[in-house]
Amino acid sequence: MNYYVVCQIINYLENNNEILNLLYTCKINYKYRDNIRWLEFPTGYYLSYLKSKNNNDQDNSNKNTSKRDIISSILRKPKKLSTFNVLPSKFRNITIRTTEDLQVFIGIIDEFNSKFSINGTLTFCGKGAVNLLTLPGGELSGVKLTTYESWPEFPKDTESTITDITVDGISHSRNLIVGFPTNTKSLTLNRIHCDQLVMLPRNLETLKLGPAAWEPCNADDLPRTLKTLHAFTNFPSGHLPESITDLSLYHRLNYQLRIDEIPSNVKYLKLLNYNRIKPGHLPNSLVSLELDSEISPGVFPQHGCKLVSLTYLAYYSQPIHVNSLPHSLKFLKLSSQFNLPIETNVLPVGLETLIFGFNYNIPIGQGVLPPTLQSLTFDSSFNQILPIGLLPPSLTELVLGDNFNQTLDPGVIPSSVRTLTLGKNFQQPLSIGCIPSSVSKLTVTGNYKYLLTQEHIPSVKKLNYYSDKALFKDNIIPSSITKLTIIATTQHAQKLIEKNKSNPNLVISQWRL
Repeated sequence: MNYYVVCQIINYLENNNEILNLLYTCKINYKYRDNIRWLEFPTGYYLSYLKSKNNNDQDNSNKNTSKRDIISSILRKPKKLSTFNVLPSKFRNITIRTTEDLQVFIGIIDEFNSKFSINGTLTFCGKGAVNLLTLPGGELSGVKLTTYESWPEFPKDTESTITDITVDGISHSRNLIVGFPTNTKSLTLNRIHCDQLVMLPRNLETLKLGPAAWEPCNADDLPRTLKTLHAFTNFPSGHLPESITDLSLYHRLNYQLRIDEIPSNVKYLKLLNYNRIKPGHLPNSLVSLELDSEISPGVFPQHGCKLVSLTYLAYYSQPIHVNSLPHSLKFLKLSSQFNLPIETNVLPVGLETLIFGFNYNIPIGQGVLPPTLQSLTFDSSFNQILPIGLLPPSLTELVLGDNFNQTLDPGVIPSSVRTLTLGKNFQQPLSIGCIPSSVSKLTVTGNYKYLLTQEHIPSVKKLNYYSDKALFKDNIIPSSITKLTIIATTQHAQKLIEKNKSNPNLVISQWRL
C-alpha cells in the first residue's frame, strides 16, 4: 500500500474520523512494526493524527473539514499535544526539520514515555542551537545534525553513547574551540567556516572533512587511532597516522605528492586532482585505487603488488602504457573522458571486470581483451563493430551502451555469457542464434522494433523490458521466462499483464519512472 492507494481509499470514506483512523493505521502497520526504522517530523502521519485529534477533542471543528484538508494536514506540524496514549518507545531514525518540531517532539516524549531510546540517527535540519542535553534519556548511537547558526551542545562524556556525528553548515567567529564526546568514533564536518577547531576526540576512527571545512594546520594533530580519512583539504606538514587504511585526498591541481606522504597501511586510496604520481609514492598495501593521474611504468611494482581495483576518474585521458598496470589487477574502470586506443598486452592477464567510460568509441583489436575477462561494459558512446572472436570465451556479463547499433552475428556473443544488456538505440534484427542459449537474463532498454520469439531467446528466464512497444507477437511472453520487469506507465503494460495472467509460472514486476 502506498500514498496513491491510501488516497483512493479515502475517496470512498465519508466520515473524517474514519479517514484519520485509516492514516493512523497505515502508519502503525508500515512504520511502527517492531522498532521504528524511520520517522520524520513534522511530515509523519502520526503527528498529523495528533493535531487533528487534538483539535477535534477541543472544539469538534473537524466535522466540516474537507478530505483535501485532511490529506494536506499530513504535511503540517502540530501546534498542540493531545492526550493520545500510544507511542513507541524505540526509534531507529528520526528527522526533525525545525526547532519548533524539536520542542514538540520532546514534549510528546515527556508526556507519553518516561523511557525513550533512539538506536539510530537523529537528523536536525533547522536553524538555531541544538542542545542534546534536553533529548530524552536512552541510547543515542548516531547523531547527524544540519544546523546553520551555532554548534550543538553534546552530553557529558559519562552520559554519552553518541559515536557518529555529522555537522553541516556552521558560520562562526574566529578561534572557535569545540569539543566532542571522547567516545565519538566517526566525525563528519561540511561547510564549516571558522579559523580554528581543536579537541578532536582522542579515539576517533573516521574523519571526513568536506569543502570549506576546518583545515588542521598539521597532520600530526590528527588522532593516531584514525582508520578512515576523507579530506577536501591540505596537510602542509607532519605525517598522516599509520593507522589509516582508507584515505581520500582532494588536493589542489598539480600537487606534487611527497614520498611517504601516503601511510604504508592504506588499502583504499582516492586521489583527486593529482597528475604527478611517481614511483615510490604509492604503498604496496593498496587494494583499491581511484585517481586522475597518469600512471607511468614503475609506479606499481610488478612483484608483490596487491592492487585488485583501479578506477580512472572523470578527467583522465592519457595513454595506458605496456607494463603500467599491475598483474594483480582484477577490476578496471576507465574515465568518462578516456577515448584512446588500447594496444595488446596493455590489459593485464587476470583482469575480470572492464568498464569503458562515456566517451569511449574506439575499435578494439583482436587480442586486446584478456582471456580471463568476465564482465565487460561499454558506456553510451560506443558504437563499433564487434567481430566474431573479439569477446573472450570467459565472458559472463556484457553491457552494450545506449548508442550501440551494430549487427550482432551468431558467434559474436560468446556462449559463456549469462547476462546481456542492449542499449536504447539498438535496432538491428536478431537472427536465431545471435543470443546464445547461455543467456538467462536479458535487458532491453529501448523501443526495439522487431518482434522476438522463443527461438530468439531460448534460455532467458529474467527479462527487463523498458519500452512502450510490444516485444512479442500478441504480447504473449515465451514460456521460458519466469520473471518480467516492465515500466508500469507504458500504454501496453496493462495489455501485457492481461494477456499473460493465466501463466502461473510468470511473475511480472512493474517499475515506475
